[in-house]
Parts: sequence; structure tokens; C-alpha cells
Amino acid sequence: MKKRGGAPTKYKEEYCEKIIEFYSRDCFEKVEGQHRARKLPTLVEFAKHIKVGISTIYDWINPDHPSYKKRFSDIYKTKVTALQKNALIQGGLLGYYNPVFCKFVATNLTDMKETQEVGLGGGAQIIVIRSGGQVEQEHIEHIDNQTKALPG
Repeated sequence: MKKRGGAPTKYKEEYCEKIIEFYSRDCFEKVEGQHRARKLPTLVEFAKHIKVGISTIYDWINPDHPSYKKRFSDIYKTKVTALQKNALIQGGLLGYYNPVFCKFVATNLTDMKETQEVGLGGGAQIIVIRSGGQVEQEHIEHIDNQTKALPG
């Protein structure tokens, strides 16, 4: 009889609800009547919260790993990533997170990407933030040509 190697999994079905709860927290907490920023929820922080290694979490969301947990992975890839994106946006808008940090995290950990579009007809260069392939900020046309036509 062949013995199965490795330690038993630390996975519990309750982690599916715990990860949603963890990522659903407000980006601030009230301490002695003052609002204080919370850490942006990340997988590393969640792993520490449930007392497992980050590599274990990565195994649970990796379909090619023997420890893969489909339900947990599906929740992470849909709900959790959306909650993390929302926490980043809200924390940034409310001034709890540094704007440069927010931009870095948004372009590296979410589906938001920064692109530059340059028009050939004297159009102004603008930066467009895209999320999931959708333009979130409309392209603004440069009005230089219109002002040249005005009587001076």
C-alpha cells in the first residue's frame, strides 16, 4: 500500500467566507474617536490572519496544484479581487493611501491599466485609465483648433 506524502491540508471550508469577510472591511478603523487607515487587504495579510503560509494560499488557487480548492479559488478570482480593487479605490479617494502607491497597486494588482493616447491632428496627450478593457475616463479633445478659429 502506497503512503501519501506531505502534511494534511490546513484548508477549511469556512475560509471561503472568511476571505470575503476579511476583504470586505472598511479601509479605516476608529481608534479613540479618530479615523486611522487600515492596511490594504492582501493575500499575505489573509494568510497571516488564518495562520497559514502564503504558499499554501497560492496552492489553493492554483488549478495545477494537488491542494487546489475550486470554490476558494473561484471566490478569490471573482469576489475578492473586486473587493480589493474597491478597497484601493475608496482608500485612495478618502486619502488613507498614498496616491503614488495607489497608482502602482492599481496598475500591478488589478485590471486597471494606464495608457497614453496621442492624436495625430494636434490633439492633446492625455492619460486614460482602463479597467477590464473599458475606458473609465472619456478622451478629451484638445480645443486648440477651435480657439484658432475665433476672431482675435
